[in-house]
Amino acid sequence: MQRGDKLIVVRDARAQPEIAMMIAALVTLGIPLDDDCPYQETREIVNGREQRVSTWVLKSISVCGQFETQKMIDAWNEKTFCHDNPEHPMAYIKQAFVNHSRLTQAMQTQPPIALIRRGKRLALIPFDASSARREELLAQLES
Repeated sequence: MQRGDKLIVVRDARAQPEIAMMIAALVTLGIPLDDDCPYQETREIVNGREQRVSTWVLKSISVCGQFETQKMIDAWNEKTFCHDNPEHPMAYIKQAFVNHSRLTQAMQTQPPIALIRRGKRLALIPFDASSARREELLAQLES
């Protein structure tokens, strides 16, 4: 940090993955983390209970000068920003995280599928298929 540098401090007391995603989006836009102390984790006593607090320190503007950190943080938190500004780089980045989350969730909830080959034919049978459905699919494979 140089004398006169303006910094933006983001604190997260609940360890929300959304905060880490926002920081990643800001860095992707070219907003640098502070050289001296980009991240720190502290343990604090709040109302008599220990609390983990993550603190991120970023420069106030992107390297190219196009993006102001606080404005991009506000855009990230604004529910209508992506809808109202669909071509903005932040909208693309945020949608990528939404898509990643949806894909990951779908992968975790989809039951495995058995792939059974008979010559050049194959059947895909979900592991959670009923016995009747499994027999039906295997019969179609044989015909």
